[in-house]
Amino acid sequence: MSETDTPTSKDVLNSLNLLRSEDPADRKRAIAILAPLREDPRVQQVFEHLYENDPDPEIRQLAWRAINEAGPSIPAPAPAPPAPAAAPRQGRLRRKASNSSRGVFLINPANASFLARESQRRRPRRLAGCLWLVLALALLAVAALLVVMVAPDWVDWYRLEQDGVEVDGAVVERRVADDDYRGERYFLRYSFNVPLAAPDGVQVEGEQAVASRDYAALGEGDAVTVTYLLDDPDVSRIAQDDPRDEERYWITALAVALVALVFVALGMAFRQRRRLAGRLIRGQVVACTGIPDAEGDYTVKLRYRFHSPDGKVLVRQATQIRNDMKTTRLPEPGTPVAVYYRSDRSYRLL
Repeated sequence: MSETDTPTSKDVLNSLNLLRSEDPADRKRAIAILAPLREDPRVQQVFEHLYENDPDPEIRQLAWRAINEAGPSIPAPAPAPPAPAAAPRQGRLRRKASNSSRGVFLINPANASFLARESQRRRPRRLAGCLWLVLALALLAVAALLVVMVAPDWVDWYRLEQDGVEVDGAVVERRVADDDYRGERYFLRYSFNVPLAAPDGVQVEGEQAVASRDYAALGEGDAVTVTYLLDDPDVSRIAQDDPRDEERYWITALAVALVALVFVALGMAFRQRRRLAGRLIRGQVVACTGIPDAEGDYTVKLRYRFHSPDGKVLVRQATQIRNDMKTTRLPEPGTPVAVYYRSDRSYRLL
């Protein structure tokens, strides 16, 4: 069959048997059969295994070309000696300090501490981010309830400050209310005239909580100064201090503090989400060249590839000034590299 023909399931099974053959010609036939399916992550893993472990250089070269159909043709590296069972393989880096950066080429040596730290860091659980988000929503709900409690009083206070009209009024009744939580509370009921169409105006009454000293100093019939709204006379107050104002101040301060905590909780939830999004992924060098420039700097150009978490093969290029590598050997194709990955559009070579 030609390389452009899509293999049948029987062809795939036959190719898997050919891959186990000791004859390199059989393994070459297997690669040719599977080549049209190179986009399948499982086939990619087969080709990678051949590229990294097959003893025949031609087989490794064919596997490399199958993986990187449009990429450059480079000689496959010599087979590496068998690694211990705990050694990290292609994919995400293991979280062990002993092998966090051993054998990994860093295009920027300054990333060594970051690589070691990220290799040892335990992945945060998604539950932590969800708990921060739930906490933010709960605090926001409590803050909204407090705002609803005090907002009408603050609106009336602002309107009276801006548009209030002062008139003379008089105390018409005094009363004391016993509160289980606040103790005794004192109230004065007052009345005042609003000049409307009637010759003598319209008498309007209101009630306000007052301090005990004002309650004791004022009796029925005593004069008080009343501020009211012309367009809504039912909104009024007398000049005496209202003890409930202090409660509104405290409730407002608490609401503001809760809103601030909401932003803190949202920030923590976002931070957890970012930490969950970022991960270390192991890749490998495709090609590497070093070029000295006119100023004497030595620029390393490195082409690398890696697998995203969903199995997509990404091939990119990175450059870095590395004057320390003028007299050292450049990394060969197949050398491990580390990529800090967030998404297919957000990642960087360490």
